Amino acid sequence: MKILYGAGKHPGANIQLSRFLQDTKHDVRIAAYIRNSNDLLYIDWTLDALQGGNGQYLYTYFGHHGIPRIQNDKADTILTEVGDWHPDLIISDAEPIVAHIAQSLDVDLWYCSSLLLLDAVSWEKRPVFSKGYRFSPPACRNLVYSPFCDVAMRPVLKPEYNWCRPYTELSTVLSTTDLARAKHKSFKYILRNLRENQVLTTGETSLVADAFYDRRYIYVSPIMSDLESAVNAELCDRYFIGSNLGEIETSLAYVKSAFDNSHMPREDYLSIQNWNTLEQEIDEVYSA
Repeated sequence: MKILYGAGKHPGANIQLSRFLQDTKHDVRIAAYIRNSNDLLYIDWTLDALQGGNGQYLYTYFGHHGIPRIQNDKADTILTEVGDWHPDLIISDAEPIVAHIAQSLDVDLWYCSSLLLLDAVSWEKRPVFSKGYRFSPPACRNLVYSPFCDVAMRPVLKPEYNWCRPYTELSTVLSTTDLARAKHKSFKYILRNLRENQVLTTGETSLVADAFYDRRYIYVSPIMSDLESAVNAELCDRYFIGSNLGEIETSLAYVKSAFDNSHMPREDYLSIQNWNTLEQEIDEVYSA
């Protein structure tokens, strides 16, 4: 089947997409942003091109609530080209433009994103950095892409949401988008002192998942403006499988203290439930 996949602006979206592309047998075309596309070999539609030269969206195109303002002429082009291709399914990882294209073309829309955690869980103590994330328009399926699907006493999802097990690879310490941060003395201190069962990550879901399923102790240093990384850091803390170090460039003394006083992960935190991967979910729904 033919699938259009829209990767959002958060850095982890393209890591997730690149792993899905390795697994899928379907014909997939990509709509994504150049700024965080290090993990992708190609992009069919660059969504940066829909913005004005000053980085601002120019005109309301789709005419209904929830879509960013974009340039009409470029929106006409992508809508026509996607329509001529006739996708069977459009998947959005927090990418509103492709979601509204799905609605306009009357194509099945799925959300598959770690950011769905912010709305899918009835938080007793909501993460302080966010009131949620708008996903619009409504989709046929809402897949919460997160390793916390397999934590003991995991968060309870609202009925309209389903867990999606993330793809994992051999552990990578840092996202390629944050290699510049790794030159800071706080990062160098932790990397120099990591023990065999420990890993430092910048919080992207796929990288947290690598360490999670490998039963590593996870130090997370998110950029707090990146909701995906920030919520993963907080959940590592809440479930006692890692430490949320925050933006560790601010204080080497704090980093040394947090590192020296960190606890070991709970032995029983992992509870594998055999949730579907995205590819398995597609096969299950469309082969029925």
